[in-house]
Amino acid sequence: MDSKLEPANDDHPSHDVYQGQVFVKEVYETLRDSPQWNETMLVITYDEHGGFFEHVPTPVRGVPSPDGIVGQEPFYFKFDRLGVRVPTIVVSPWIEKGTVVHGPKGSPSPTSEYEHSSIPATVKKIFNLTSPFLTKRDEWAGTFEGIIQTRTQPRTDCP
Repeated sequence: MDSKLEPANDDHPSHDVYQGQVFVKEVYETLRDSPQWNETMLVITYDEHGGFFEHVPTPVRGVPSPDGIVGQEPFYFKFDRLGVRVPTIVVSPWIEKGTVVHGPKGSPSPTSEYEHSSIPATVKKIFNLTSPFLTKRDEWAGTFEGIIQTRTQPRTDCP
């Protein structure tokens, strides 16, 4: 939300996206300069696609309903599909320069996709948490650990 003293630092309309990107830069530089940088994975994602045209059809098969709840009449929506893709950037010294990832390649399920539930699913997997999944959706979601497990040493050329 904008205030009279300071502009909003998010990328939502009608805010200036410059301020949102300045915020992302400040978070990155703070992490990059910290002693924990070599143990960091920064996930930058959005809650929507920003209104841009999406050429990839949304997945409608093999997507589990998170909790089995069915919406009210007249639509009875089952929450068993995903919406449009949203931009996500993963930053870490453990990721090869120039990496572009398009999907989780059939893991943990043949129909798995990256989506918002991938974040808690990744945390559960990386830290080997024994607690149950939060929902059927994060149990199904693709996880990001594969993109940070390709190097034996962290990169030192990060800006």
